[in-house]
Amino acid sequence: MEKIRTARFKYSGTIDRALRYIEKIQLGDRALWDSVISPFYNGCDSEGWRGEYFGKLMRGGVSVYKYTRDPELYRTLTYAVKKLILAQDGLGRISTYSPKYEFSDWDVWCRKYVMYGLIYYLDICEDRALYEMVKATLIRHGNYIVDKIGREEDGKVEIVKTASFWLGVNSASILRPFVMLYKITGECRYLDFAEYVISTGGTDGTSLIDVAVEKGYFDFVNYVSSMGCVKEGNLIELASEDKIFPYQYPETKAYETISFFEGVLEYATVKNDKRLIDACMKFGERVLKTDLTIVGAVGCYDEIFNNSTKNQVRYSEKHMQETCVVVTLMEYLSRMYEYNRDARYIDYIERSLYNAFLGAINYNYGKNGGLPFDSYSPLINNRRGLLVAGKQYLPDGSYYGCCAAIGSMGFCAPTSLGVTESDTGVCISIYESGAVEYKGAKIKIETEYPFDGEISLKIETDTPTLFSISLRIPSWCRLYKINKNERKLDTPPINSWVTLTDEWQNGDIVKLQLDMPFVYHPSESFDPTVTDRFAITRGPIVYAAENREYSLAAPCIEDISFEKTKREGALSSYIIKTKSEQLPVCNYSSVGLDWKTNVTVWLKK
Repeated sequence: MEKIRTARFKYSGTIDRALRYIEKIQLGDRALWDSVISPFYNGCDSEGWRGEYFGKLMRGGVSVYKYTRDPELYRTLTYAVKKLILAQDGLGRISTYSPKYEFSDWDVWCRKYVMYGLIYYLDICEDRALYEMVKATLIRHGNYIVDKIGREEDGKVEIVKTASFWLGVNSASILRPFVMLYKITGECRYLDFAEYVISTGGTDGTSLIDVAVEKGYFDFVNYVSSMGCVKEGNLIELASEDKIFPYQYPETKAYETISFFEGVLEYATVKNDKRLIDACMKFGERVLKTDLTIVGAVGCYDEIFNNSTKNQVRYSEKHMQETCVVVTLMEYLSRMYEYNRDARYIDYIERSLYNAFLGAINYNYGKNGGLPFDSYSPLINNRRGLLVAGKQYLPDGSYYGCCAAIGSMGFCAPTSLGVTESDTGVCISIYESGAVEYKGAKIKIETEYPFDGEISLKIETDTPTLFSISLRIPSWCRLYKINKNERKLDTPPINSWVTLTDEWQNGDIVKLQLDMPFVYHPSESFDPTVTDRFAITRGPIVYAAENREYSLAAPCIEDISFEKTKREGALSSYIIKTKSEQLPVCNYSSVGLDWKTNVTVWLKK
């Protein structure tokens, strides 16, 4: 299948605002880069994951730079890469762990992110000499790992025994960077190493329950046991057999497991291994079926798969819906979409993007304190900013967290897949105001989407130009209209795409109207035992209330009316009205941004 090509475009709406905010307050901050790189120079860690921050920030920084092409950001990313390279020791190691403690705890996980950061930077590097230097650094870093980690009978350390928890799946997730390194170098030893990691199935074959008992995590043991988890098993085989759900796997850490399957899918596509590709697609579909919440996140009990689709309607005091998982799921869905072009995956990405992901951005960074991204997303009567996930202190006395570091990578999916092109035309998957250029023509997009269903496209071209424009019809849309120059066009039955092929003239206007009614979601449709809650969505947007647990006499959508309002700081706000009550609601990403006000998506009825 033809590789997806991102078109030359720029948004001017919600995504662009968020992305440029993060570029300014986080990615362009050289002092931050100095802080997260400094642990590589003293190499004194014996535990922890401080070494992941550089790679996470660099992946996001590269993704943002590809969109903005801001020269100052490029210089900052280049500065950071050069500084990291100088931290490589004589053995080829780039690690925050001392040699005494290497290949334990989170060391391999952090080395994965070192590789990710350098590999992503290569994609934007403009200096040939620097490119070769980064590549050589990667090769030395990778070679050291391959020389030391492998099959026990070869005198090496088994990959799944280099971590102290989660049965080694966190270490096994280094798989994808090694496949990417193979694609850069053509060196078969990296693909052979990837094949070895695949052979482990992602875990050490023991039981997470037994490990948790040994460590005294009895609450966790009781909870996981109640989910019907299997005691042990090869994750790839379990996905391939397609008999149980990810929340029943022998380990259930959502972020790390998705990261591992990202690597399996990367390896499978390089090898064109249909069996492995099928296993990865089945895994993804199982996650979507049983662990995706209404705001596009995963995990309603800590950071694990836990049948969240069902359990989201229950109140939980636990920190939930980790931002690391949201971003990683969006990336995994992007890989699935690249493989089979199923537009459903764009629908899911869009749900995560406009709700959980944008809701995690800390627009009150100066007032709230904390970090540029929040770590967890509430659903019922709880607040944002509960705690910093993955909090680790840095040598200068500052601290950072896993979700804050990975957050900017969440912009990769909408900026790489939102508007794409082929030899025959342009495909618009995510609608925001902006402009795209193609074959000398410009398509100007005007819309208030995702808060309104009308999208207008105006063609500007000096000469008539023949090409196609493909427009996504989201799965939540049941009716749509489309016209060209005020002339109504035939609308085929609802499908994922509508494609218009024409010799476009200057001034041509296409208007797409997506029907966007409010939808009422009763809690009992998710969990039959919970009948006292409901949620409201409109298009991809989830609406939520602030301040307290509201209770409305609202048994069905027919008993509710909606009045549009303007609330300061909200992208979209309404008053829900019943015969005797009123309730103000806003789009989910606009509520609770002071990190003090409670938020509720699943309202009482």
